[in-house]
Amino acid sequence: MLGIALLQEEGLYTQTLMASDIVCTDIWDVLNYLEKPNRLKATLKGVALSIVTFLRGSLNFPKFNPFNCI
Repeated sequence: MLGIALLQEEGLYTQTLMASDIVCTDIWDVLNYLEKPNRLKATLKGVALSIVTFLRGSLNFPKFNPFNCI
């Protein structure tokens, strides 16, 4: 399951933001992600890489190589 939050002028409920995988500012962005799945994959890979980089830097985790995962 994929969580996409839509942030507009009214704002966004905090729990919705925390539960989402990506945040878009326009419904057309959401539809473009659904139309072009490779773009969605690239975005999710970028998010995962950012999280791993953050955790590695702040908590001194050992190097993580996603290609070694089973």
